[in-house]
Amino acid sequence: MPGATKEEFYQTLDGAPYAARGFFETIEARFAGRNTAFVHYTRTDGGDMRVAIPKELTTTGVHRNFATMCWKATTTEVFSRLFLTPEELKNLGFPDAQIPTDPTEPLKSDLYLAAPYWRYKSEEFGRLLEASHIKMLAHYQQ
Repeated sequence: MPGATKEEFYQTLDGAPYAARGFFETIEARFAGRNTAFVHYTRTDGGDMRVAIPKELTTTGVHRNFATMCWKATTTEVFSRLFLTPEELKNLGFPDAQIPTDPTEPLKSDLYLAAPYWRYKSEEFGRLLEASHIKMLAHYQQ
């Protein structure tokens, strides 16, 4: 999972609707300046955004991602993986999450967000990220 810069990530959104770029900018702003979470980027899936807890807050000695997101240009969707289970996402108003097909995947759900979500519900999705963040922090404080 080679790292990428913020600029390289946003280049993957060239040609995407402005609202899609705004969705990712909203997520980035939500976690900016925190000491319990940070945003970083990789070249996975052509470029993705990840939100993680710092290694100092884990028992593993490495940072741990609690969410990943990428733009799917062919379907105009945001694909996300979260530390929350599909059942937890359903209870939070996102009923279409699936269990990842790879049994070794540490994140517990796959979620595709169509235009109505990334255009108008970035705040609701941000609350999912907060719940995923809290769940992972609690997981590493055991």
